[in-house]
Amino acid sequence: MKEQFIHIDEHGNKFYYSDKEMTVRHREDGPAVEWADGSKDWFIDGKELTEEEFVERLRHLTPCSGKYDDAQVAREILATAEGKAYYGNALYVAMDMPCIIAAPEQRHAIARYLKGTQICTDHIRLSEAAQIISPNS
Repeated sequence: MKEQFIHIDEHGNKFYYSDKEMTVRHREDGPAVEWADGSKDWFIDGKELTEEEFVERLRHLTPCSGKYDDAQVAREILATAEGKAYYGNALYVAMDMPCIIAAPEQRHAIARYLKGTQICTDHIRLSEAAQIISPNS
């Protein structure tokens, strides 16, 4: 991931840049502009993208892999979603996987599980995360 430079203006708007001069909007793990009203704009190397384009680009450019075998992480997350066991390590590993960073709903569900604050539909999002991580498992 490139180094980031962040500017927060007087209105609370956040702007992410890839250069010290803060001229090229860029963020690889979320929106490059977070407006104070909650709206977001997505940029990679200064090029504006829709959120859908950003997510697809990240999914295709970066394979979903890490310290553990993807299939094992997916199995453990699925077991957690089904209430069979709690695999905190798999949840932590998944949080940093590019394919999960590109899937904000699933990532938020994982974060809630890690905090113990999951909501009633989070088990569905965890099952989806397992499928995203290892589609053939």
